Amino acid sequence: MCTHADESQHNNLPCLHCQPHSYIRMVQHMIERCILLRMTRDECVKALDHHASILPLVTLTVFSYILGFASVLQKKLHDIFPPPRSLERTSKRKQGLL
Repeated sequence: MCTHADESQHNNLPCLHCQPHSYIRMVQHMIERCILLRMTRDECVKALDHHASILPLVTLTVFSYILGFASVLQKKLHDIFPPPRSLERTSKRKQGLL
């Protein structure tokens, strides 16, 4: 158990210093919940700071990782499953390329 004198010891939550992997996963889960609630990044940072005592720098770091992973995943999925030709034409027509 964590020997640091902080709130996480009393709430039985993972500690950033003693259990960094579990702590980051917990923060990621909380950020995903914020996204499902359609909160902005800044609202999420403030909520986690206020309600869960998570440092804003930690939240921002994990948030940027999530967004980076999502963009890589989206690109890989696009490469594996390209959009149908009809959608490409519609998209180009909207951009004024056709």
